[in-house]
Amino acid sequence: MRIFLILLLIVNLIFFLPIFFKCKINFDFCNNKGILSIFFFSFNIALFKFSFLINKIYIKEKKKRISFIYYSDLTNQNKLREIFFILLLNNVDIKNLRFISKVGVKENAYISSLLCAGLNIISSIFFNFLIEKKNIDKIMFAIFPNYYKSDFLLCFTTSVSINIFMIIYCFVLSLSIKLRKEKIQYGNNK
Repeated sequence: MRIFLILLLIVNLIFFLPIFFKCKINFDFCNNKGILSIFFFSFNIALFKFSFLINKIYIKEKKKRISFIYYSDLTNQNKLREIFFILLLNNVDIKNLRFISKVGVKENAYISSLLCAGLNIISSIFFNFLIEKKNIDKIMFAIFPNYYKSDFLLCFTTSVSINIFMIIYCFVLSLSIKLRKEKIQYGNNK
């Protein structure tokens, strides 16, 4: 009986304790190229290159390209992994967020400084709004001017947590949504 209770306790701990990941996103607006790195206990477990289009995010793995339509809209998603990705993003808890940016206009220090000041104000408003909507423990942001070349780089670093139960729940829910969409689609074609 004790072994059963110990196993039950271990299974509950595994399922319901959060797992912490660290994500780093570097994005260059001038070239529309970005890199997403995901770390688990300082081990890099995933590295993706991505770029933005009007309504899609293209993520490139080593040999294949995955496209995601705007992430907050589930109605346009048809693939299981895209629905799962969206549901998972909506259920992730953000622990701390760090935002660093570098902005510059080629050989014009005045405009570079004005852009930095304006972006600092906009960032303050955005992050205050984000603190009210999401439960974030700590936010840090800094915007630096680049006086020597035209530049617009963004770097996000965040620690997120999710438990295994939520991953399984999101997968089952995405499978249910996918099957419901197929049933509606094939039901209308008859």
